[in-house]
Amino acid sequence: QVIRPFLLRRKKSEVEKELPDKSMVICKCNLSAWQRVYYKQITETGSVMLETPKGNSKSKTLMNSAMQLRKACIHPYLFLDSMYPPYEPEDPMELIRASGKFELLDRILPKLKATGHRVLLFSQMTRAMDLLEMYLEMKEYKYLRLDGETKTHERPLLLAEFNAPGSEVFLFMLSTRAGGLGLNLQTADTVILFDSDWNPQMDKQAEDRAHRIGQKRQVKIITLVTVGSIEEVIIERARQKADIDNKVIQAGMFNQSSSHKERHNVLSDLFKRGIQDIGKGVNTDAEINEMIARSPEEVEIFGRMDQGRSLELLREEEVPAWAIQEPKKEDEKKKDEPLGPRRAREKKIIYDDGLTDKMWAKLVDDGADMDEAIEARQEKRRKKRRKTIN
Repeated sequence: QVIRPFLLRRKKSEVEKELPDKSMVICKCNLSAWQRVYYKQITETGSVMLETPKGNSKSKTLMNSAMQLRKACIHPYLFLDSMYPPYEPEDPMELIRASGKFELLDRILPKLKATGHRVLLFSQMTRAMDLLEMYLEMKEYKYLRLDGETKTHERPLLLAEFNAPGSEVFLFMLSTRAGGLGLNLQTADTVILFDSDWNPQMDKQAEDRAHRIGQKRQVKIITLVTVGSIEEVIIERARQKADIDNKVIQAGMFNQSSSHKERHNVLSDLFKRGIQDIGKGVNTDAEINEMIARSPEEVEIFGRMDQGRSLELLREEEVPAWAIQEPKKEDEKKKDEPLGPRRAREKKIIYDDGLTDKMWAKLVDDGADMDEAIEARQEKRRKKRRKTIN
């Protein structure tokens, strides 16, 4: 009641009565052996192991552990930028097998393409988009890319190419920040959130690039989440924030057609609804097929496509030896020292020139050189100190 006089809200469903529904699913994947190694190293030491030009292992210290853990959930290649010479896998398929998310994406995209769907793929990190671009080129998918470096005059051209009637572009890859607001991409009917944002409204804006007025098909929102990782924490925090939004804004029904009783009922239902458990396990192929399919016919098609698949995640024995080396741990003494402001070591300065008042007055009366007298006096003291030590 406090906010109602200051806020009037009009939703898409109230303007466009025939707008198709959108459904949201979370597909859970596992970490590869390489990802587990790096995830453990970041958690315990805040660093990862890389290869030196001589073939040895070296530790790379990382800042902002939360961001580094998110990178480990995406792909271990994100930590190899500083390696020289650049890392080149012996098997090109390692790009897919080294990441649980890439392996899951490799299961989903062929099914969506085979059933005539078009995809918007959102990611937070442009470096992750570089790896995704390598994957899309490997699989020969026709795609477009838009991120913060895309020039302003090029953006309308990319949108026009994707939305053109009969366009052969299967996938549009966008960064959540640059491409998640103000774009009309209603010719796509599937949105894949490759990695989620701490702010649920950013992901919601990305979803609505496809689910907007002009959409003719049911929209499917697919969020990829790594089981047992920081990504589950992000999803939970986002749900908590969205829950506050539901209670304050959504339940308020800031329109002119709802009654007080309707708003009260919506708010009561929200308070009774609990947060679902997160991290129940990795989804099987059959569960994923059920989640991404729009009809029983598609479920049957997806099941047949799974029969000939043999690709699996990278195993422990296939992880490079230099990546498995344990980083050096900090000394216990240094670790136990209390944190505080870092100060330079104090240098003790002696201002005593070694002269008494009578000696100083006599030198002034005699007109002697004061600097020479002080230096001679201090040298005499140093000799006396050396004799005492010996």
